[in-house]
Amino acid sequence: KRVEGYRHFDIEKSGGKEYLVFIKDGVPERRWQRGAGGAYVPQVKVPDIDTNEELLLSILINQEEFGQDHLIELFGETGLGKGKMLRAAAHLLNEDYFFIAGNEDMEVEDLSETRSLGNTETGVSGYEPSIIADIMHRGGWVCLDERGKIPAKVLNELKSHLSGRNHVWNEKDANGNNVKKTVSNHPRA
Repeated sequence: KRVEGYRHFDIEKSGGKEYLVFIKDGVPERRWQRGAGGAYVPQVKVPDIDTNEELLLSILINQEEFGQDHLIELFGETGLGKGKMLRAAAHLLNEDYFFIAGNEDMEVEDLSETRSLGNTETGVSGYEPSIIADIMHRGGWVCLDERGKIPAKVLNELKSHLSGRNHVWNEKDANGNNVKKTVSNHPRA
């Protein structure tokens, strides 16, 4: 028996791929291909997600229509669940999701790498890819919270990174030395 006005998400498998399907009144309305997932993507049962359905649909439709390198900006008072909505959408699509708290002290360099200590050798400092650089390389979603606190020069550089559809990545050459290379962004970045 079909219930009028009943809407839900479901996951369907077809041709070796997984799809998130939005179903209204028993009829599939939209489909999104899900990502491969990753080490930090929890397995979410779709009916278990309690969310604002209209906002969630809007996020998924924006992501589909504008594709990679697209910023989705959510406005509203603190505590409304904007980050929770993005997290729910990312999990429904089986994407890695990272959260970055924006602040006045952010520098342009924070977009590409972060300082590390002891990752390769005790007491030796080095550089690791930032969350944003890692997502550009491996794919996934990032939530930049408190965007208004991030300096304009950092936001402008982020927009430049996204519009260029490529990023700088450290790779090892034949001699084992780190070499910075410009590579294309991941298709689901």
